Amino acid sequence: MELRACYFDIDGTLLGKDHVIHPRVLQSIERLHQVGVAVGIATGRPWFAAKPIADMIGANAPCMSYSGALLTDPTSDEILSAHYLKQEDVEAVITLAREKGWHLELYDNKHYYVEQVTELAHIHAEYLHELPREHALTAIASSANILKVVMMFEGEPSEEDISLLATRTERTELAIAYGAAHPKIHFVNLTDTNARRTEALSAICTRLGCTQAEIMAFGDGEADIPFLAEVRWGVAMGNAKDIVKQAASYTAASVEDYGVARFLEEFLS
Repeated sequence: MELRACYFDIDGTLLGKDHVIHPRVLQSIERLHQVGVAVGIATGRPWFAAKPIADMIGANAPCMSYSGALLTDPTSDEILSAHYLKQEDVEAVITLAREKGWHLELYDNKHYYVEQVTELAHIHAEYLHELPREHALTAIASSANILKVVMMFEGEPSEEDISLLATRTERTELAIAYGAAHPKIHFVNLTDTNARRTEALSAICTRLGCTQAEIMAFGDGEADIPFLAEVRWGVAMGNAKDIVKQAASYTAASVEDYGVARFLEEFLS
């Protein structure tokens, strides 16, 4: 079975602590293009923050963003599919975040919003290259189509916190990620229950006219597990947690050691 498409997570996979893609990694991805392998992005980032990375690697396959809530054609920016959160679920999370004092962000397909720009907001802006807009979140929840809700924690969220999110919302999917440059910061991403990465992968295969056995994927976070476990060549980065490595078929070197480039160089040789 030949390799038809290769997908990349962004933070902790393509981008390390310096938020830069190393030239060696870009060169290895260019080799994929040369041998006719389609290239795409699969990330929890919003599309407006993933698009510059997609352009940098020459993405030409449907790209998954917002943890699976949005599928976009990177060559035209056409939205191929979108799964929006239910307003009542967004409002329930806003209420819970206020009770618990959590840092909360709401995302539509163009911007993201907070009620107050805090230190955590500035940290997240390092990844997204854009500060959030300050706005009353209840007003945003009632007027915009929300693709994702993000909560940021300094340390791992407790089981109680995760349980509260699960019980307060009815039709949501939860995923946890952490920042490559700030490994103690954890992101809890909430999307619509239909916005599963496995569903996005199935839609990608349909669009490309291939099977999961013809796809390679790289990732480092627990949220990447559905992709890594389903495709034939699921590659966990060396900086990934053990649970991610166990779900993948292969383990590459860490992002700081050019893991993507080193794996692809050996694979393509």
